[in-house]
Formats: sequence, structure tokens, C-alpha cells
Amino acid sequence: MEPPRPVVVELRHLWPPERGVRWARDTPIWVRASGVDLHEDVEGTLTHWLLTCAGDWLGVVEGLQLGSQNNELSLPLGPQVVRASTIRPR
Repeated sequence: MEPPRPVVVELRHLWPPERGVRWARDTPIWVRASGVDLHEDVEGTLTHWLLTCAGDWLGVVEGLQLGSQNNELSLPLGPQVVRASTIRPR
């Protein structure tokens, strides 16, 4: 592979809410403010491409950091394997 390159990962497509579009109405405001914000796009570094036996491409991305809407949570993640459709160049 080429040298590692900067990318953006679309978390909302990687981990969509399990409760569908009704989650906002049914979720207490304190949870929405302090829970991990999976609607943001986060920056990372694409280090490898993986080809699955079904012919799908996955990317190995490092340096992702999750946060909350109230900015009180900051959680660095280790390398993540994500669908190619959730990655775009930075």
C-alpha cells in the first residue's frame, strides 16, 4: 500500500443508532449531551486496505477519537476496521 494517508470516517454510517430515526425524541437530553456522538465525522489515518472473501474493501484506520456533544468525553480508539464506504480523503 501507499504510505498512510489522512482520511475522514463517517461514524453515522459506521455505527447508526439501533433505534432508528426516533432516537432523538425518545432519548433524554442528558444522554444526548454526554453520550458518545456518532453523528460526527472524525479524522484518522488510513494505514491498510483489506479485501474480504466476498470482494468488499475494508480500511484499517488509526487515530480515531470519539467525543460527546458537551465536549466532556474524549476517547481515543485503537486501530479500527471500517467499511470503505465510510471513508473519504481528508
